[in-house]
Amino acid sequence: MNFFERQRQVRRMSTRLVILFAVAVIGIIAAIDLAVAFAFGRKIETSGQLVGLLVASSLITLVAITLAAGFRMIGLRGGGGVVARELGGVLVPVDTSDPQLRRLRNVVEEIAIASGVSVPEIYLLPHERGINAFAAGWSTSDAAVAVTAGNGK
Repeated sequence: MNFFERQRQVRRMSTRLVILFAVAVIGIIAAIDLAVAFAFGRKIETSGQLVGLLVASSLITLVAITLAAGFRMIGLRGGGGVVARELGGVLVPVDTSDPQLRRLRNVVEEIAIASGVSVPEIYLLPHERGINAFAAGWSTSDAAVAVTAGNGK
């Protein structure tokens, strides 16, 4: 499998994730509507009032989710470097003299050249235990690559 084929696969997976997010939002709205119906269903005299209450709770929930996602997107508009720094990442300088970091820079630069994109910012995650590495960014121009220190640091 070549790079571009893998890129197409990843785009399909991203589309799937967006669809799953939409399904999750619908599920959250349905769960809250169900809770509202149980909590207030017996106190409401007409079914029209119950429908109005459910529509209102659905809209409020949707607005809350949209605002939360929007604020998060605004917070991440600086690109992949923002994500790396939030996880405690330390920028690897271009002129590093550390042989391990130099090797990391060389590998990332070679991959960038081979794929025809600009070299992303490179971060080291010295204290991360949950992941090995990730790449993040809105586009190749604001991308960042972050890797853990592993056992060598």
